[in-house]
Amino acid sequence: MNSPRLLASLETLTLAITDSDELKMWFLKVGELPSNLRMNAILQITTEMRHADEDPALIDAIAALCNAELYDSVKAVVLAED
Repeated sequence: MNSPRLLASLETLTLAITDSDELKMWFLKVGELPSNLRMNAILQITTEMRHADEDPALIDAIAALCNAELYDSVKAVVLAED
């Protein structure tokens, strides 16, 4: 799970979230969901991204947010940037 590619993608994702009010709003709203619904929302968006042939590394980073500890770590960075 801690591959260099995934870590780099998570860093990119975190920067994108902190730089975009729309992404930040989505990210924080997803975090308000119960864990099972959060996982479903993340899996839905990553499925849509795969169908749209978007960046596989970014898709992997978003999918990794299903892990509650990892989500909380990204959230801490995002909130610290406010």
